[in-house]
Amino acid sequence: MLFGVKLRSGSHPPWVSKYVPYELLKQTISQLEPNCEENAAIEGIFLTQLLSAVHQVNNFYLSKEQELSTRLEALTALLHSPRQWVLSHIEAHDSVSLPSLVPLFEAGVHAAKDKVDALGEFVRLCEDIDHLRKYSVLNYLAAAKI
Repeated sequence: MLFGVKLRSGSHPPWVSKYVPYELLKQTISQLEPNCEENAAIEGIFLTQLLSAVHQVNNFYLSKEQELSTRLEALTALLHSPRQWVLSHIEAHDSVSLPSLVPLFEAGVHAAKDKVDALGEFVRLCEDIDHLRKYSVLNYLAAAKI
């Protein structure tokens, strides 16, 4: 599979515009000619595009990292010491992952509603962290692949 296709298919849809513009960079670099004096201008354009893309990716990553960190701090305070707020345990279940268990939690039965909601938000936070990890890896690979 071509890397450009892999990059598009692996991108997180809400962030599509935030990825390295791999196709544009490949298109620019493909304009280089062997032994051509005009290559300096094309190389300059390519480097400008690449540095701009790296700067954009870095800024987006840092803003998302800060947002996720803030969400985690709020959830940490709310979900601290589960032995104090879990009202009853969930019956044995085939899967023991948190995403599979959270839907089984009933507000007022297993924990207070705010705790059950916070557990759901924690699962979504973990998913968002994984999206950011994949974003980082795909952009690294795009920059290295060009």
